[in-house]
Amino acid sequence: MGGFIWAERTHTRGNNPIPTDFLSITVKQETRVGKNRNPARMSVAFYQPVIKLTRWIKGDRVVIGYDKDAGLIAIRRVANGGYALTTNGGGKASKTLRTSCGAPRGLTEMTLYRPTPGDVQLIDGMLVISLPKGE
Repeated sequence: MGGFIWAERTHTRGNNPIPTDFLSITVKQETRVGKNRNPARMSVAFYQPVIKLTRWIKGDRVVIGYDKDAGLIAIRRVANGGYALTTNGGGKASKTLRTSCGAPRGLTEMTLYRPTPGDVQLIDGMLVISLPKGE
């Protein structure tokens, strides 16, 4: 019986983050049809380590950029426009912020991606995330 390799449990419930997760990014094809709709929708969830790093709060507004050549996503807070950060369910008890927007042009469908702390940098108040190769 010594030949088994046992699967390690990394998450407690479904896709919930572990305490060291910074954020998660998902890009899915838009399901609603309309002539002015983007073909893909992007969802970003910010967990406690990145919220403390950026000092962003519920109601802050952000814009999201994508550099295909460098394989980077940048998120920065803005005073006007952009997308509002909301709590991820749970009301005041939630310790997660999230936003959803049309995916930047050129960003293809991407399943749940949770970058490591080494893939996330804060540069002049802008959050810069390195994407895995091939995204």
